[in-house]
Amino acid sequence: MRDTVSFSQDSFHATIYLPSLLDLPVKNARKIFTIMLLDDRGNEQAIQDTELFLEDTVPESKRAWHDASVRYQREWRLIEKPTTVRRTKAQIQKTAAIRAHNDELTRDVKKAKRQYERWVKIQALWNDTKHKMKIM
Repeated sequence: MRDTVSFSQDSFHATIYLPSLLDLPVKNARKIFTIMLLDDRGNEQAIQDTELFLEDTVPESKRAWHDASVRYQREWRLIEKPTTVRRTKAQIQKTAAIRAHNDELTRDVKKAKRQYERWVKIQALWNDTKHKMKIM
């Protein structure tokens, strides 16, 4: 399986780096899929590579989301409330370090979830476009 696919339709030629589909707007991804699928005989290799890429990427991104969630559950720490009115510089730094680590864990989980949901959406768009164009 390759990460880059090339396809053409009449005088239009394109080479797509498949992981960058994540960054494209849905409308543009739909156009790319439609152009690719218009000539299903000529673009057979590109269609096959795209199909395999999406079949591999969706479970992989779900696994990344799961791993980030497990790491979050293992490493997230509750910040202790101060028992005294005045805290020392060391206590403030310790609290700030814990908060920064917790924020990083939260960002990682949210990013992994967002990427997984986006890949699911792209795969659904791919399958929907194939179905509309009667390509199996």
